[in-house]
Amino acid sequence: MDTFEYKGQTGFQSACNEYAQDTLSLDDFFKTNSPSIYIWRASGSVSRNIHIKDNDIVIVDRKYNKPMNGKVYVIIVEDEFRLARFPFQVNQETEVVIWGGVVGIINLYI
Repeated sequence: MDTFEYKGQTGFQSACNEYAQDTLSLDDFFKTNSPSIYIWRASGSVSRNIHIKDNDIVIVDRKYNKPMNGKVYVIIVEDEFRLARFPFQVNQETEVVIWGGVVGIINLYI
């Protein structure tokens, strides 16, 4: 019986090989190994004006807790986590704590 040993590339090399890219990794892209990064799934009555829908994935960085106009944050209002764009639309008497800033949103189309 004849045997065949594969020694690597045979024939012509594919032209696509020089354009090959590494696989996309959320860990590398968002640096999720950092202790300040959290990955959440949005749920409940999420505001559509910040382009986050129910079940979308939200990447939050706790380091970004200084308010800036137009940025989206995870805030704590009356012991409840919420997503909101600064400036926040809450009652004047309500205490708002910025938990972290949203650094990425993955919209799911399922």
